[in-house]
Amino acid sequence: MKKIILNIILVVSICIFLFSGFHLIKIYYSEHKQSEEKQHFQQISKRPENINDEFKIDWDALKNVNKDIIAWISVPGTTIDYPIVQGTDNQYYLTHSAQKNEYVGGAVFMDYQMNSNFEFLNTIIYGHSITNGEMFTDIEKFTNKEFYENHPYLYIYTPKKNYRCEIFSMYSTKDSSKTYDLNYPNEESWKEYLDYVKEKAEFNRNTELSVDDHIVTLSTCNLNYGIHSDVRYVLHAKLVEWKNY
Repeated sequence: MKKIILNIILVVSICIFLFSGFHLIKIYYSEHKQSEEKQHFQQISKRPENINDEFKIDWDALKNVNKDIIAWISVPGTTIDYPIVQGTDNQYYLTHSAQKNEYVGGAVFMDYQMNSNFEFLNTIIYGHSITNGEMFTDIEKFTNKEFYENHPYLYIYTPKKNYRCEIFSMYSTKDSSKTYDLNYPNEESWKEYLDYVKEKAEFNRNTELSVDDHIVTLSTCNLNYGIHSDVRYVLHAKLVEWKNY
């Protein structure tokens, strides 16, 4: 009987090992394919290596791959250098890449309720934080004061305009917080929101904001609380047109 029990334990252990190994291989393969996809997008977009060079993007080439591509985002000092997609909901691109392949890391995507031309007062862009450091994982770097102070801008490119966005607030919050409130019926409510997100900032930056300004908000999971947590890292930046073309 003891031998039978030991054999059962051995078989179960082998099955668990094989099952775990299969899923690890699947994850690594998925991450490898995503890395290839990222390089492919960077090549066909023809975006320059230097952020300060004349920045033009081959939108026709990107749209031929996926018509849902609406913009491009680059954040200096991080791995964030991706096309931004927008779907008809906020679910599809949680589990699909910008090439519409199934991928646990999803894509960088704009909230479906937003205007794709960044005409909404607060444009929210989502991306996962994942173990290989891609997508929006590097937003966590802005929790370091020195990094935050040395990286004041993020860049967004669209078919119509380019933007050098002035980063003014970084903090951690829950996904049910006022941060994700999209209802600003008047100037007073918009000013209250701007004051709120500035006060939440972990580090101060003297960025002038008025009710006439538009902002962009990057949102990702805070992995310090686990992948299923409702805690998010949030990075806010003032949208400023950049005529580097």
